[in-house]
Amino acid sequence: MTTSKVIKHFRFPPMPSLSDLVKLYKLKAIRQLSQNFLLDKNINDKIIRSSGIKKNSFVFEIGPGPGGLTRSAIEAGAKEIVVVEKDLRFMPGLQLLADVVSPAIDMKIYHGDALNFPMGQHINRNYEKSWNNDDLPDIYLIGNLPFNIATPLLFKLLLKVSYQSGIFSCGRVPMTFLFQQEFGERMICPPGFKERSRVGILSQAYCDVNLDFLIPNTAFVPPPKVNAAVVTLIPLKKPRINAKFEIVSKVVKSVFQFKSKKWITGASTLFPKKYPEFLSRFNELCKVDQNKLPIELEMIEIDEICSSYEQILSVFPELEKYDYRTKSYLE
Repeated sequence: MTTSKVIKHFRFPPMPSLSDLVKLYKLKAIRQLSQNFLLDKNINDKIIRSSGIKKNSFVFEIGPGPGGLTRSAIEAGAKEIVVVEKDLRFMPGLQLLADVVSPAIDMKIYHGDALNFPMGQHINRNYEKSWNNDDLPDIYLIGNLPFNIATPLLFKLLLKVSYQSGIFSCGRVPMTFLFQQEFGERMICPPGFKERSRVGILSQAYCDVNLDFLIPNTAFVPPPKVNAAVVTLIPLKKPRINAKFEIVSKVVKSVFQFKSKKWITGASTLFPKKYPEFLSRFNELCKVDQNKLPIELEMIEIDEICSSYEQILSVFPELEKYDYRTKSYLE
């Protein structure tokens, strides 16, 4: 993604600054919602440059808050913008912004929770491109995510990527989000490092992932305890792991629950001890070195582990419901 100087395609008429809006509507970040305002225009502009948003594009923003990132996206040339905000306190300021940019910019505001909002139903299909097209669609998914929803939202989006559904039914829509620095570093971590984890493997299985830059915690109001990372994910034409997402997620979660032990220790919990023939069959199918630790596994090896498990499920599909922690199934 380019980080050159942004070309402003839209100039705002006189209107309150972000700081003035926060004061005008007496907006205060709610710690329980993991809210941290990013009011620095230069940083918001830099995030938009990283996202690649260009003239006459479609932008879907999660959690715009006071609208700093939204303003930068409009200046970069977004022609249509859909924002989803859970906190009703931000609605007056966002509506003011929508009124100011209308009719040049079509900005729609929805009150809702991004975790269950039907994004795909609110995309202009004129911007879509086929999944196998070398060019990405002129649709961009962005957001300064509350840290407390980062993991479930990311996994939900990756699920949609894997099925090319929802917003990704329009093509390989790029995503640019703010995460906690540690979380962002885990997303890009290669094999062999202690930061290697489920979130990194799932992210890299379905997307090219890039940590664009870090933002110091002091740039936020109020400042969180940790720095933030701006991360861009571009869906792959073909995933690096071929099993369906639910299986990949389950297998990786099982394997990584015992990070300091050999990967087979965690993988063995996929099968009930009462039926040792399942694990025996798995060992016949999977030729990955069982002396390796989970963090040492290459993506091609994780693909083989998932494929071997999936082959067993093709014969015994009920095994997919088994959870050794509850032992409520097949035990």
